[in-house]
Formats: sequence, C-alpha cells, structure tokens
Amino acid sequence: MGLYAAAREGNLKKCKFFISKGADDFDGALHEAARGGHLELCKYLIAQGADDFNWALWGAAYDGHLDICKFFISKGAGSFNWALRGAAWSGHLDICKYLIQKNGLRDLKLYKQINLL
Repeated sequence: MGLYAAAREGNLKKCKFFISKGADDFDGALHEAARGGHLELCKYLIAQGADDFNWALWGAAYDGHLDICKFFISKGAGSFNWALRGAAWSGHLDICKYLIQKNGLRDLKLYKQINLL
C-alpha cells in the first residue's frame, strides 16, 4: 500500500523508493495518482509500465481532474461511460459535459438515466 499512498499524495520521491524496493503495481499507483490530480507522476508511472488508462480515467473523472481526463483520453482511454458515471456521482458537471462531447450521443439512454440531458 505504500506505493498507492505515495502516488495518491503525488510524492515522486516516495514512489521511486517503493519501486526500488520491488513495488510493481504500476496500474494501481497510476489510478491513485490520477485521483490525486498528479499529471507528472502519471507520466512517470506510464514510463515504468502502467497502461490501464481506463481505470485511471475513471479515477480522474471521479475526483474532478479534467486535465488528467484529457491526458488519458489522448493516450487512448475509451471507457467513457464508466468515467461519466464517476464524474456524475461526484458532481463534476464540467467533466460530464466533456466526456459526452468526446463520446457523442451514442449512449443517450445512460445520459438520461443520470439526468445529464
């Protein structure tokens, strides 16, 4: 859990320490860094091998980090519905609107269910 906590707080030095000691759940750490809004740490973890951009997108959307959402979408994250639910549950309307714009109206039923349209 040390790597997760360090990633959530955005502490690159601690992340490097835990990785040097064998921590290797880069995707879990990426999710936590995204939830914390730490873009540079996200980039570092990707360089280490993290590649679950959809889970990270959800974390960023849930915790209201639009810039991080845009970053993961640019990296190929495509789980818009899951991220949209996270943003909606947390009340991040700006992210909801962005995700709907990026995804189009393919999921109109979902948008109506969560009262976004």
